[in-house]
Amino acid sequence: MNDGLLIIIGDDSGVDRKLISKVVDSISGAKVIGTSSNGALLISKVKRLQPDLVLCDLEMPVDKSLETLKAMKASSGVEVVIMSSTYDGDSAPVSKMLNAGAIEYIPKLMSSDEKDIREFRLQMLTIVGLVRSRRNLHMAEKPRPASKKPGVTFEMISELPLKVPQVSPRSVHPVNRRTSVRPARIDVITIGVSTGGPNALGEVIPQLPADLDVPILMVQHMPPLLTASLASSLDAKSELTVKEAEDGEIPKPNVVYIAPGGNHMVVIPDVAGGSETGIIKLNLDPPENSVRPAADVLFRSLPQIYGSRVLAIIMTGMGNDGKKGVIALREKGCYCITQSAETCVVYGMPRAVDENNLSDESVPLDMIAKKIKQIMRGI
Repeated sequence: MNDGLLIIIGDDSGVDRKLISKVVDSISGAKVIGTSSNGALLISKVKRLQPDLVLCDLEMPVDKSLETLKAMKASSGVEVVIMSSTYDGDSAPVSKMLNAGAIEYIPKLMSSDEKDIREFRLQMLTIVGLVRSRRNLHMAEKPRPASKKPGVTFEMISELPLKVPQVSPRSVHPVNRRTSVRPARIDVITIGVSTGGPNALGEVIPQLPADLDVPILMVQHMPPLLTASLASSLDAKSELTVKEAEDGEIPKPNVVYIAPGGNHMVVIPDVAGGSETGIIKLNLDPPENSVRPAADVLFRSLPQIYGSRVLAIIMTGMGNDGKKGVIALREKGCYCITQSAETCVVYGMPRAVDENNLSDESVPLDMIAKKIKQIMRGI
């Protein structure tokens, strides 16, 4: 099996292509096999060279980036990471790319400054490791022709995550041996999610009823501006109100509050107003788990307000953000569900919770909304 990850870079700037190629080629196990200056050429090279990963600039000429992404995914299913140097105040294009199947967004490297190169390289190390592991798993799981069962194709298993439990894909199951006890009531739902989040949230939030009767506090790992666009997109197709959280707000029932990109979100006691649901506060404290906002930061703030009356949900994402926060919540008796491995784009955050016996149930993506409604109804 070839361990090298084959990469194509799409960018209309020759200077940027050269700089990015040099940094990517310096990563062990990664090899740039081609570059393209426009969307049409990029689509052609992907079909011909069959790379494992494409780094695609947000603003590609000829075929626009969104159409280019859709064509690449349709023709080869290649993993695509979006790069951008600026939003120009409009984050909707990046959100559309993530919703169309891009696995991640990263700021584009445009400077040979040592700090910029180091940050870009660290991001690429994580992405290269992720994509290579997923590719190797897919190849290892590919059925051999001699033993291939009728009706089973490689495509059917090609989206499996890094770790696959031996359970029915649609089953909901406990993930540890201890007896799980739900709180007598739930006063808040909190969600931590990262890579693959926009699509996953689009499967869950719009399926929740307008009379859920509790607030939802959410951390989605995203840069500034993108979270506002995500909130707007979810709000347009949901019965619940979905918005980017603002400093000083009191969490209200039937509203989903998304932590703004670049800001930690916590809930603190409302000393002056006396609200039992506390007050949302945003801060610029140092990143945790290399991210800001961090689910751990939000989760740790909730027990002082809500005690055990918390439903915590950990969904698809790289890393282990959320694990320490769930530990703090579990000490007060909260209930926790995780997205099942086989339905995650990246089984990282849920795995960290599952493997530490912190989750009460592992739930497939298409059943999470139903499970939330059942828990809220005491079923």
